[in-house]
Amino acid sequence: MCSTTAAFFAGWELFLFCAQRSGNDDLKFLYRAPLLGGGAEKLAEDVDSNVTFSPDGSKLAFMRFDNPMAGEYQLIVKDLHTVRRRR
Repeated sequence: MCSTTAAFFAGWELFLFCAQRSGNDDLKFLYRAPLLGGGAEKLAEDVDSNVTFSPDGSKLAFMRFDNPMAGEYQLIVKDLHTVRRRR
């Protein structure tokens, strides 16, 4: 998902998308924004894999590569309602 794809969810008035800041192609950020306009909210940074969702749509998960050190990886799970992170 963190290439250029946006995700829409039935029953949600939001969509999720990834973006990167100019000058750093390796650092990707995950945002959610209202479908009918408004500001985007950053959900996560340093998203290195596709994003997947729990069957009930309440959580998302992705990987961080070489974080916090080269050769180490993290599985990040976030609750979409509270935006809390678990490792």
